[in-house]
Amino acid sequence: MTCSTRTSLYCCVVKVFRLHHTRRRAGKLPERPELRVERGLKLARNQVLLGKLHDWVERVINERRLDTSGMLGEIHLQWHARKVWGILGRTRGKPAERGRLVAEAEARFARQDLVRPEVVQTVDAAVLQFYECVVKSGATGEMPT
Repeated sequence: MTCSTRTSLYCCVVKVFRLHHTRRRAGKLPERPELRVERGLKLARNQVLLGKLHDWVERVINERRLDTSGMLGEIHLQWHARKVWGILGRTRGKPAERGRLVAEAEARFARQDLVRPEVVQTVDAAVLQFYECVVKSGATGEMPT
């Protein structure tokens, strides 16, 4: 679910609202519409960024001609890149914890023995570079070059 224009971003928000946020929890009042729309917009922006992250990692793999050992290795690298992206987002301002969690994710991925460790480190560096570009741009979602 990627959205490129303002109109399609609105469509994503509506879909997310309908799919995930219309069900009320028992005994709770419904949220204000502004909060639901804000949460839906945030979710849609995150989906756009994840799509751009996917494109970024794919571009790095192709440009650097990384040996992913076939389609399965590339799919697992993409999932690993999303895990690292989540770690980077959760550990803002905590470099020690970030390093530890990224190292743990690398170790878990290395145990699967799908891709060489050098390839995983290259993808991790690319995800970090993408994250820094997004943070510098103010999370506008522009594709870094």
